Amino acid sequence: FGKLVLNHYVMSFGMYWAHRSLHDIQFLWKHIHSIHHYAKHPLSRNTYEDHWFDNFLNAFVGHVFAQILVPLDRPTFWFSRIFRILESLEKHSGVSCGFNLAHSAQQWLPFAQ
Repeated sequence: FGKLVLNHYVMSFGMYWAHRSLHDIQFLWKHIHSIHHYAKHPLSRNTYEDHWFDNFLNAFVGHVFAQILVPLDRPTFWFSRIFRILESLEKHSGVSCGFNLAHSAQQWLPFAQ
């Protein structure tokens, strides 16, 4: 269980910095990440509406580095991947309160996404 948590944190840490670069680097924002932010309000249905490079960057920096640094066996990796998808859907649900578990956990995980 500890390895799964550590892998998830390493993945989230990498994804935070990848996501931040998509906001901070003007070219990446204008041509890649702004597509994801077209909606005025976040909704689960537009969680994965983005440029292919946006998805690739997050997957590579997040999942690949996490798997290299804290490797998981195949079943645990897929559990982690499905959990991350559900977490992303929850974060984009438009709900920011104690009922949103992923949003609430962020305060305890610095530089995690």
